Amino acid sequence: MKRSAMMLALAGATMAGTAPVLADTVVKIGFAGPLTGPISHVGKDEQFGAQLALDDANAKGISLAGQKVKFELMSEDDQADPRTATTVAQRLVDAGVKGVIGHVTSGAAIPASRIYENRPGSRRSPRRPPAPSSPVRATRPPTGSSPTTPSRAARWQSLPPACSRPSASR
Repeated sequence: MKRSAMMLALAGATMAGTAPVLADTVVKIGFAGPLTGPISHVGKDEQFGAQLALDDANAKGISLAGQKVKFELMSEDDQADPRTATTVAQRLVDAGVKGVIGHVTSGAAIPASRIYENRPGSRRSPRRPPAPSSPVRATRPPTGSSPTTPSRAARWQSLPPACSRPSASR
């Protein structure tokens, strides 16, 4: 009896040592938005929405290249402040996030976008971003070119058609 128990234990230990263990690959997704301050309600709504989407994806059990993937959200508070947004963007890049959801305000998104664009191996999203709330965002020149100040008409023409134009009666 002792001998068969010993053989069973030895066989189990041998099999446990040779069996491949497939752990989930963790993919970090960053979120940046105003989680404190006067518009924190907007940032928290965005954060909860991002978390719900990742929870749904994790519940489906998504696999990439035959490896099961688990998404984790890394949230950062940019306080809707341009300086804080660049610090948050650098923190997310340093943490190795594979993508970022946010920044909620154009005042924070514009300076933070330069951090994301200048990181090694960065690629721009193939999808068109949502309509910016600032005409400056729509007319920001590419990195390295000189800034221009377009006329008001040119700024409105650069916005997507879904944006309403101001009425002429002002």
